Amino acid sequence: MKVFRYHAGFFPTSYGVVAVLLDDPTYTAQGPTAQEAERVLVDLLQKDLKENPWMSPSDCEDFQCLVVPVDLRPEYRIGNQLLPQDYSWEFRFPCAVGEVSGGLRMCVVPGLALQFYFEGERSLRELVGHCAGQTKRPQPRPVAALCAQ
Repeated sequence: MKVFRYHAGFFPTSYGVVAVLLDDPTYTAQGPTAQEAERVLVDLLQKDLKENPWMSPSDCEDFQCLVVPVDLRPEYRIGNQLLPQDYSWEFRFPCAVGEVSGGLRMCVVPGLALQFYFEGERSLRELVGHCAGQTKRPQPRPVAALCAQ
């Protein structure tokens, strides 16, 4: 029997604790406590591993939790016209960042179920802002709940 080590992050929210699989942030679970959220996440992962035995964790180790402030400008659509607003809001996204190899780093943004690779600390804020701004399927409750207070 193979044993894999997956990485999970726990994020307190206004409605409990959200557990996120950092190796694949599309796997999330919610519970009133961290232990309950972890149990739900492990059950979900075990079920999917039975159906997809080729899944394996990433090579990333030693994740750090960071809060990345991002300014986002709302846009409204009227018919076919997209109208950007003059103002922006600051969102503070919790991120997990770890090093893969050779200076390449991996960032997971659980609130948006995003995972990307980057080099250099300076570009992290720009990349999170770009990815958050390009998200076409907004999920207001999870995004708002997973933004740091």
